[in-house]
Amino acid sequence: RLVECLSAMKRASSGGKNQKVDPDVTVVHVSLDAKKRSAYDICVYVTDSTRAKKMISVSHGDTWAKFMSAVSEKLEIDARRVFNQHDEISNIVDLVQGDILFVQAAGEGDDSPGRELLNAKSPASINWNRVVRLINLQCVKGYVVSEVLKTSKLCETLKARKEKDDTQVVIKRMVPGPGVRMCTLRSYVMQTWSLRHDNYANCLDIHVNEDRRRALGGPKTVRRVQKGGPAQTLVVVMRRYEDNLENALEQRVKMQKGYTADDIAKMVFYILQALHYLHTEAKVAHRNVKMSNVLFDEKGGLYLSDLNVPRTDPSSRAYHMRHGCLNSCAKKRGNTCPHMAYCSPEALATGATSDKDDMWALGCIITELVTHKHVSERAPGSSFARNQGAVAQAVAEVGIKHSDLGALVRLLLEPDRDKRPTAIEILWKNMRPMVPHLFVTGPPKSPDGAAVLEAANLAGLAKSPDIPTLIAAVLRKDNFRGMEVAITRLHEILLNEPTKRAAMRDVYATPFGRMTGITALCTCILRGTPAAQVRGAAALRTALLDDDNEPVVVPKDVEVLVMSLIMGNQATQAHTAAAIANVVGGSASARDAIHEYGGMGALTALLVSSQGLQGPILEASMAIRNACIGHGGNRDDLSKSGGIAALVEALSQNQQTVHGSLKERKVATEENVAGALRNACNQHNGNCMQLSAAEGIGTMLRLSSGPFNVQEQIIGLIRNACIGYYGNKRCMTKCGAYWAIVQMLQQPQAPPALKEEIVGAIRFSVVGNEQNRTALGEAGIVRALVNVIAPGVWEGTPRAKEEAAAALRIACDGSEVNSAELLKCSGISALMGLVSSTTSSAARDESVAAVANACGMFPPNLEFINADGRRLLQEISVGAGVSDEGRLFAKCILIQIQEREGTRSKLVADPREG
Repeated sequence: RLVECLSAMKRASSGGKNQKVDPDVTVVHVSLDAKKRSAYDICVYVTDSTRAKKMISVSHGDTWAKFMSAVSEKLEIDARRVFNQHDEISNIVDLVQGDILFVQAAGEGDDSPGRELLNAKSPASINWNRVVRLINLQCVKGYVVSEVLKTSKLCETLKARKEKDDTQVVIKRMVPGPGVRMCTLRSYVMQTWSLRHDNYANCLDIHVNEDRRRALGGPKTVRRVQKGGPAQTLVVVMRRYEDNLENALEQRVKMQKGYTADDIAKMVFYILQALHYLHTEAKVAHRNVKMSNVLFDEKGGLYLSDLNVPRTDPSSRAYHMRHGCLNSCAKKRGNTCPHMAYCSPEALATGATSDKDDMWALGCIITELVTHKHVSERAPGSSFARNQGAVAQAVAEVGIKHSDLGALVRLLLEPDRDKRPTAIEILWKNMRPMVPHLFVTGPPKSPDGAAVLEAANLAGLAKSPDIPTLIAAVLRKDNFRGMEVAITRLHEILLNEPTKRAAMRDVYATPFGRMTGITALCTCILRGTPAAQVRGAAALRTALLDDDNEPVVVPKDVEVLVMSLIMGNQATQAHTAAAIANVVGGSASARDAIHEYGGMGALTALLVSSQGLQGPILEASMAIRNACIGHGGNRDDLSKSGGIAALVEALSQNQQTVHGSLKERKVATEENVAGALRNACNQHNGNCMQLSAAEGIGTMLRLSSGPFNVQEQIIGLIRNACIGYYGNKRCMTKCGAYWAIVQMLQQPQAPPALKEEIVGAIRFSVVGNEQNRTALGEAGIVRALVNVIAPGVWEGTPRAKEEAAAALRIACDGSEVNSAELLKCSGISALMGLVSSTTSSAARDESVAAVANACGMFPPNLEFINADGRRLLQEISVGAGVSDEGRLFAKCILIQIQEREGTRSKLVADPREG
């Protein structure tokens, strides 16, 4: 309405007058001719609303001062400030090709966005560029934006108020950038939304907008959005606080009135309270503790804010889980030093952060509060953490001024992270003597009527059997305790009453609209408290045990599950990974969604961050195993994120002996890790190469004495690995694989399917590798293969016999030792028996070829071909329905027999050959 009104006023005021007022309120991109584009890098247009637009040509090497001088010369004014359609421009890199820029001359009034614009009597005096900027600021429904506080390429901070109650808020708009997808940003917001603490700046609202008016991401992104359409932006709304600790300390230093020891101790107490909550209940490191992120409200309350966002996507190799996000320590605002000011020594050395890094950053804050000197100034040109002399000097200065704070800083700035205390240890050992009044709690208050009613409602939810009521309570806004009680009860119902799992396919009315029960559980994982997220993921895992629920899962639900893998605590991650395994096992669309949202990288990161059998290794490997079934994209993502090495490492670290319930979990983990590697290496050369580099075959063979189901996955992996990469064949001899394989093949009660896999793995591991062919004979594999073919206790299935004949054919080709071993174990008789009894043409051809190779390399084998065998070979050499290769090998055997017996009679020619 404001745009329409102003446009009408503008047209009325310009009627009959020749005023130079641009009628457009959006950016106009003017295409330049080829000559101008070749002569200059960027061309923009400038005006001060009283003159026609003038073109300015800017080269990449120009400075801002040179650009402003050119603007002043073109417009014949003393230019001081320059604005585009919505923001002030102060850097050459922010100029966009073809932009129309408004110039403010020296001496004119303030033209910053947000100031009252309609204060002039005549519409002709309205600054239309300012109106456009103010209108473009309104990018979030329900909030009135008045000012831009801070802008960067990927994030924008806006000052605003809520229309409903005039609450002063701060809006952060974020866009995906290089290496960071929208799903990563959403996972960050999901983690931020679930944080609720008295000393943490809680999130008020979240949005995902499609906005083309205020594009972020640099000039290229701006041009792409303006030409190609809307771009997704993530909006986080937080309460606006009065000031932060950095500004407050700066003002006090100017007035030469620093904080007292009691004031500093109180602030440290409240910061520690927030950090203790983050590290224990939320299971996440802040990773961005710094002075500017400690906020004050109008009543003097202290709040920690701005949990750091991951710098890379889970599909990237450099990605680490929450506690290990690369390059995530705090930097001082305006600091030009390339080193990170509050970064701990271990973070500088490894690039990964943890909760102990937050304690180091707190020590840096205390040092600055006491000494009024930033830590980066103590080690110019290098990092404060690496300069132990600067650290010791800072600790000494704090100790001289305040002995208690000096002792505390000495603990927090401990170079060894294992000796650095946690937040709760500092609270009870150091802070309790300094601020004892903050630990004193009064007598319990008597419950009022509202509290009694709330307790009654929670008790009713805890016993309710009605699923629609529970789902509505799970998603009720601003009732986190009720959410936790309802989701706990819903999980109990789904776990103890399997028939009610079908109800999760139904559609229910919720505060967020109509949705299925499965989507409602995913929404609970997205918006719930940490406790509700754990129980919601467990309920979803249980609901998906019903195979009919899998088609109900939509791609957006899979996106929420990937977010939970990235930012949830360990219990939430375990249940989420199991839920993903259930979904992708029978749904091709779910496997596509996992590929789209970077799920394989998140699962790899989960493996890397897991320690011990009690971690989510089993669930993560199960999800990887199912996601790689018939999906090349997920195999590619696993290769890019280093998943093969992570799976091998996870298995090698859990070889210890366990008992009780952990023993069953260990066996299940071994089976799923081997199965995940098997599926990942199937028809994927890159994963096979990574398996060879990680010495995966040697690690897998340590499990060869395990149960049959584990052995089957190991043998299948060896088969796929040897087909996919020649280097894995060399590993077979190096790690003594054939000695373990022959033991598995000769197990008395081995399942037929296992024998088929073993014989197939032998066949493909020997092809083209002379060393393996020799090792095969030394390990007794030739005799074991003959036992699979010959009738008896060790006899295999028809498929196993065919694979065994093919393996013997390759083993005897060019090997006199293996051919002689075939004579010792009656191998020729077994192969000829297979030729006469099998109905498979492939098995017959492989058997005849094996006999031909064995007799060619060791002629005494011919003595074991009796008259019936010769007659059978004669029929094959001239028979119909036999392959040309089979006839050729049969003729070769007959020729060798005749030569050995001294007869040179001619073979009966095949009538079909003329």
